[in-house]
Amino acid sequence: MLDVLHDLFWWASRNVALIFGGATFFVWAANQWATHDDRRHVDALGVSLMFCVSYLLTNAIEMTMGWPDMIAWLPFLDAALCAMVYFNWRRHPKPWKAVVVAALVGQLALHFAATVLWKTDQLSFSGTLLYATLINGLYAVQLFANGSVGVGHGLGRLFAARRDRRRLAVVSGHGE
Repeated sequence: MLDVLHDLFWWASRNVALIFGGATFFVWAANQWATHDDRRHVDALGVSLMFCVSYLLTNAIEMTMGWPDMIAWLPFLDAALCAMVYFNWRRHPKPWKAVVVAALVGQLALHFAATVLWKTDQLSFSGTLLYATLINGLYAVQLFANGSVGVGHGLGRLFAARRDRRRLAVVSGHGE
């Protein structure tokens, strides 16, 4: 069992960009469907679209600049995302937006710490792994919070359709 977990962890660590790319696209698609069905979810769609752009920009920065030079650019991207979600949250408060803002603030603090350690030549290999793991974990929290809107809407529609189908069967006499 331990070997299976080790192999799964190794595979996931090598394919983290693909995993997060798929998750980012899934969150956007779920929020796109929810917004198409109910316009009240347009803010979730906007944030998920910003995550798609951020994902593409982050990977472009990584490909062009490499590690650790990319650390210097990530705070600007996350600060812009944080400001946009924060001001949207101030106008239309929703709990998921507060979670996204908190996770982005956490990422900004991690970027600051990693940059200071990097510039003072104190960023070790284990520190780099910890930084990457925490950044990825906070990004997963952001995706989960934002995706809860579209997935929650989809589950609500699914349960309502199931309830209506049962009600129709009982009313028509076929549910006995």
